[in-house]
Amino acid sequence: MGYVIGADIGGTRIKTGLVELHSNRIMGVRVIPTAGENEEMLLNCLQKEIQELTEDSGISRNELSGIGISIGSYIFPESGIVDSMCGFMGISDRYPLKEVLEKRLDLPCKIENDARLIGYAESMFGAAKGYERALTLTLGTGVGVGFVVNQEFPDKDACIHLSGHIKVREFGKESALDSERCYCSVEGCLESTCSGTALQKMGRQIFGGDITNAELFQMAGDGERKALKLIEKYLDYLAIGLNQYIYVFAPDVIVLGGGVSKGLKPYLSYIGSRVKASIRSGYTTEIKLSELNENSGILGAASLFFERSQWKNENYKPR
Repeated sequence: MGYVIGADIGGTRIKTGLVELHSNRIMGVRVIPTAGENEEMLLNCLQKEIQELTEDSGISRNELSGIGISIGSYIFPESGIVDSMCGFMGISDRYPLKEVLEKRLDLPCKIENDARLIGYAESMFGAAKGYERALTLTLGTGVGVGFVVNQEFPDKDACIHLSGHIKVREFGKESALDSERCYCSVEGCLESTCSGTALQKMGRQIFGGDITNAELFQMAGDGERKALKLIEKYLDYLAIGLNQYIYVFAPDVIVLGGGVSKGLKPYLSYIGSRVKASIRSGYTTEIKLSELNENSGILGAASLFFERSQWKNENYKPR
């Protein structure tokens, strides 16, 4: 029975998981803060996590089929070169991560964009399973966008990995968000407005201290008027972005994931009432929450080693 390591390298955390190839069962997970000041620190950290994960699980090295890497950048899949990290981690542009990791770990390595892999995992095993055209938004440190058609990537490369930077508001009207400009060229973009980071900034401007997004959602659920007003404003901005994505991608389903999605269940009808875009009569786009949650990046990375014929689902839901 074979196993593969799935590693989800994010701007704030690295999550590694041991996945059984023939059942897609995650057998163990480790989570640590990202050490990303330079490539060497990241590689040392990743190597240590993989070693400890396999030791904790009692799996020998010869039982490992490889390591799948999920990372927030443009990826050249065949060469495993990463590019355009946009300052989230200390990795140079056009860094040959696949080649370096394979030499260092003595394991086959496959690398793909994190948002693409989250969408891929949701399409195969999660909330988007059975839908033909699936769009996934990850509302976390930034905003990741993944698009899958018939459980396949429509583009060879991660061409849309920066599409979280569509414009959703006028710049300068949200002082909590606009004291610093986003690294993109679009002022008032979705990522600077609807990431988990952005929601927390707005919450801290109103309530001060170190309030978390989970606390904001709790307060809103308890009827605190300022918190509820903030959540609704946040969702109004999000809906502006979702309407635009519907016209661009024509998805049958949009899956919302990332840390913010944990608080969105009571607001799905509110979001739906503001998502009115339609590409033809009778067309609707379902809005759903991630079913894989924290494990989506790990499972997506590991799935790079899965046999496609074993998991592909042809029973798509009609629009």
